[in-house]
Amino acid sequence: VNSAHSCGGSVLSARWVLTAAHCTYGKDPRWLQVRAGTDQLQRGGSLLAVRRAVNHPKYVHGHQDWDVSVLELAGALSFGSTIKAVTLPAAGAEPSTNTAVLASGWGLTQAQKGKGRSGRPAPNLPQQLRKVTVRVVQRSTCANVYRGVLTDRMICAAAPGKDTCTYDSGGPLVDSARGVQVGVVSWGQGCADPNYPGVYVHLGNKDVP
Repeated sequence: VNSAHSCGGSVLSARWVLTAAHCTYGKDPRWLQVRAGTDQLQRGGSLLAVRRAVNHPKYVHGHQDWDVSVLELAGALSFGSTIKAVTLPAAGAEPSTNTAVLASGWGLTQAQKGKGRSGRPAPNLPQQLRKVTVRVVQRSTCANVYRGVLTDRMICAAAPGKDTCTYDSGGPLVDSARGVQVGVVSWGQGCADPNYPGVYVHLGNKDVP
C-alpha cells in the first residue's frame, strides 16, 4: 500500500493474486502494488500495479469470516524459477489434524499490543522473507478456544513458540508434502500465544472459492 508493505499474497495466475479480504477492504486499487519473485521486502522481483480487488461477496468488514480476496493485476507476471502459480486444494478437502504446514511472510516476529495479523505499515519489518512450520489443530479444539467465532471457512494451526503475526495477513499456508496451499493467513489472538492458535482461511471449503 503506497509503497509500504501491509500484507502478503500468492500467485494464482499471471494476472491474479490471492490475499485476505481485510487487506484490501476500503482501499483504492490505485494505492496497491504487488511485488513477486523476490525474498526481499522492498527490492527485486517484479512490481506490478493492481487493476481491481475483488473481495468474497459474503465478506463483511469487521468480521473474520469469508476473509479472502483476489487482486487483478494491471500487467502480467512472467513465470519462471522465482514466480510460479500455487496449487489449490480440491473442493471439500480437509487437512488432517497435525499435518505440518508452512507459512511465510515479512510480518513482525512478536505481537504488537492490540494488533491482529495486519495493520498500518510498520517500519521494523524483517527485510528477508521468513517462514515457519506449524501443525494443523483439531477443529473441535480450536472451536473451544474461539467459541462462537470459528466457522467451517477457517482452519487453525500452531506450534510451540511459532506463529504468523502482524503484516503476514494474506500470505500462504502450504502443505509442503503435497505442494498445496491449504490456507490464507487471516487472524488470531496475539502471536504465538500458547493458548490461541493462528486462524487461516480454509481454501478446501467448497464455499470459499
